[in-house]
Amino acid sequence: MNAPTAILAAANVFAAQVMEEARDPTTRSPWFWVVLLVLAVLALAWYLRAGTIGRRP
Repeated sequence: MNAPTAILAAANVFAAQVMEEARDPTTRSPWFWVVLLVLAVLALAWYLRAGTIGRRP
């Protein structure tokens, strides 16, 4: 499992835990979305920094 996949997997686990705790989706904390957005941006930045896009084997 590479690093971006691990970050996204951790975000999915976090999301599942928050969804279980929040009975009503409208009462979910905005910090939930902030954390998911930060993790997604970090994963994308890591992926782009690795140079896997645009590099030919």
